[in-house]
Order: sequence, then C-alpha cells, then structure tokens
Amino acid sequence: MERSDATIPAGAVGGAGRARMPRGARRGFTLLEILIVLVLITIVIAVAVPLFRRSQAAANEVSAIKALRVIHQSELQHRLLVNAYGTLADLGPQGKQFLSDPALVAGRRNGYRFVVTLDTDSTWHATAAPLAYGSDGITTYYVDESGQLRGTDLGGADVPARDVASQWRSVE
Repeated sequence: MERSDATIPAGAVGGAGRARMPRGARRGFTLLEILIVLVLITIVIAVAVPLFRRSQAAANEVSAIKALRVIHQSELQHRLLVNAYGTLADLGPQGKQFLSDPALVAGRRNGYRFVVTLDTDSTWHATAAPLAYGSDGITTYYVDESGQLRGTDLGGADVPARDVASQWRSVE
C-alpha cells in the first residue's frame, strides 16, 4: 500500500484523534526555533546596552565641557558688567541672565553636577563632576578665570581643592 501525504481522517489508524498536516504545510514555530531567537536577541542586547551606556557617558562628558565653556564666558561678561565674578545664581535668570539654561543654573545638567566657587575678588573656579560615576561619565572637569579647561578621572572621589585641580591635564 502506498503512503500519501493526504490528510488522514480523525479516528483512523495512526491519526490518534488528530488530522495530520501535510509535510509542507506546517504552521507555527517549534519550541527550539523560539529559544534560538530568544538567545540571539539576548546576545544582541548584551552587546548593545554597554555600547549605548558608553556612548551616553561620552555625550555627557562633551556636554559638561561645553557647559564649562559657557560658564567661563558668562563669568567674563559678568566681570565686565559688574566688576566681580558671580555664582551660578548670579549668572542665571535671577541675576544678569548670562546663563539661559535653567538646568545649568540649578547646577545639574546631563548627568553632571556643576559648582562655581568664588575664591577671591579676582579668582573663581568651576567644576563639573559626574552624578553617578561610570554611568554618567568618568571625567571630572575644572575651569578657572584663565579659561584653561582641565580634567581627570577621580574614580568617583570628591572634587579636590583649586590648587590640586589646576594641575590636571588640559582637555582642550
């Protein structure tokens, strides 16, 4: 007796109450196929997430550098107008409005914390440190009245005094 790929009626020998599908008309996915797809998706995510986080941290660092340059320019303008340097609040909307970014005036922007310190009547410095070391960035930046932008990896430690920070490597 020849075997055909035709459907065997329910209840027939070998049918076990189910109709057999022809070989070429299979429907759905097997468990193995679904597991393979899930493993591939997991591998792609495992590679992509760290790359995304590194690129996000790098973008935060570039943003911090640009913000410190804006702070430096704002300090110069404030000094010309008022004959004194100012804090972030003095430079922002409540002061002379040299800084228009409310996040920067508040001292937190794109994963970095900004602090302006008035050292004397003729000196000041500003620092930008990552809020969460590693995920927001790894470099802490420093600028003073000279305009020389410096940075170093503090490993998440507190920002040191002006005399230490002024010895960091140039970022320009």
